[in-house]
Amino acid sequence: MTHASSQVPRSALSARLDSWLALVTEPLAALAVVAEIVILLTGVISRFVFNHPLTWSDELATITFLWLAMLGSVMALRRGQHMRMTAVLERFGGANRGVVEAIGSVAPVLFLAIVLLPAVDFAHVAKVALSDHASPRLRARCPRPPRENNCVGRTSRIRGRETKVCGVIS
Repeated sequence: MTHASSQVPRSALSARLDSWLALVTEPLAALAVVAEIVILLTGVISRFVFNHPLTWSDELATITFLWLAMLGSVMALRRGQHMRMTAVLERFGGANRGVVEAIGSVAPVLFLAIVLLPAVDFAHVAKVALSDHASPRLRARCPRPPRENNCVGRTSRIRGRETKVCGVIS
């Protein structure tokens, strides 16, 4: 595996941005690994040694792991070591290989562009559902699927249509 900088000529600005990206992501990723270990160890000790499980440790460990995955993918992409279909890539040579490399680089950006609007819609609905009209149970986690008679009385405008925001009401 070669470093991405050896494959593509870079300007001074892109080199500066690349080193800044490394200075930001790599310490954060190391901190996330240490935090993950501490959180999981604290949860296990609390549950099995003191017989008093911490309800928040699993959720925090999950969120920390997601951030670790995102930071790790940035680091791998920056180093040119991100997962990809190398078996397909090795079949191409010369100019065709450059086109396939470009498609492989643009594909994640296209995927993120496609997923962005539904993610924003989901975040908006979650924000409305977790507002002051929802119960504390819903804010923590929804133990059962919402029903029509459990609606919080708000509507949310998603993609131009009104949608009822439902949840568990105490």
